[in-house]
Formats: sequence, structure tokens, C-alpha cells
Amino acid sequence: MLGKTLLKRSYLHATSSAEKAELLSIVQPVGIFDIPNFVKIAKTSPLKNPQAPF
Repeated sequence: MLGKTLLKRSYLHATSSAEKAELLSIVQPVGIFDIPNFVKIAKTSPLKNPQAPF
């Protein structure tokens, strides 16, 4: 139970509101911040160029 005790005395960050809600359902930290992930992932992968040498 040392882990939860330490988390209750910590500040946490989440990358989405869903992640923040999940964290709050497990432990009540001193503070929690929602810092969004600015990396955008493409919805589809780019097609490989058949003429590429690799």
C-alpha cells in the first residue's frame, strides 16, 4: 500500500480528460493537471512508395 500513500501526496498529470477521470477514480492526489498531448496521429497510414529503394 506504499504506492497509494505516495500517490496521495503527489501531483499528477494526465494527457486527456478521460485519463484524468480514471486517475481520480483510483487515488486523490494533492493536485492533477490535464496537459494535452500535442502530437497528432494520422487517421490512416501513408502508402508506401513502390519506387522507393527500401
